[in-house]
Amino acid sequence: MFEHVVKKIIGMVSLLCMVLTISGCKIDGEDETEIHADGTVTMRVNYQFPELGLSLAEGKALVEYIQGIGARHESVSLGELSCERVGKKAVRLIAEIHISDAMQLREIMESELEMLDLLIEQRGQGSKELLNAQLLMKVKASIGEISIGVVGLKIEYKRTINLGDSLKRQLPFLRPAMLGKYQFRYSLTTPSPATKHNATKTSNNGKTLTWVMPLKDYFDEPFIMQATLPIPIPWWVWLLAGLAILLLLLILWKIFSYVRRKFKS
Repeated sequence: MFEHVVKKIIGMVSLLCMVLTISGCKIDGEDETEIHADGTVTMRVNYQFPELGLSLAEGKALVEYIQGIGARHESVSLGELSCERVGKKAVRLIAEIHISDAMQLREIMESELEMLDLLIEQRGQGSKELLNAQLLMKVKASIGEISIGVVGLKIEYKRTINLGDSLKRQLPFLRPAMLGKYQFRYSLTTPSPATKHNATKTSNNGKTLTWVMPLKDYFDEPFIMQATLPIPIPWWVWLLAGLAILLLLLILWKIFSYVRRKFKS
């Protein structure tokens, strides 16, 4: 009886310590994707997690995984990339990824998600590797499901984030109320404004869409981002089109002048 009471007290104290750790540590996330007019893409992420959710060692393993993305795809290069401890209870992960061709974004994302599935299948929950199945599932949950389809001259973009299962698996004691005002923010910037979207707010003359995800509101349901975007056309395409039109007009004028001289003679 006494042993049972002691175990219960220890369990309650441990739970209280975990709650205090979560409540005393800021959870924050910035996820930015920018498609430039020349067809290149820049992706930036800046996340802060309590060490209960992401240890420094796991963060370092993620940095190595991201470096592997740059090695696997010729069109991918890396900018700033780091994982450091923030204070005594949190870890911050920062990454910047450049893609030379926006049309390859879908292929790269699908390839990496397939690789994550394969690695998760190969590495069990009990794996001693830093990049184990548990960490890989966190990564996949953070990326979410991304769908990019081309319809005519428009791009249909959809991204679904479902962090609930990952959070419950890693922090079973966690409740929505504990997440307070913490939020993740996702932004998408394109050369031309979206024709349709469900973003929380817009800026940059409608070219930047920002979705704000309050973590406590989406603890038990998916967060869905959608937008219909015009296909980015590089400036030199418009230049070539203009030159082609001028050349066509010049040819027509030459033909008209030739026919007119023949008619007069």
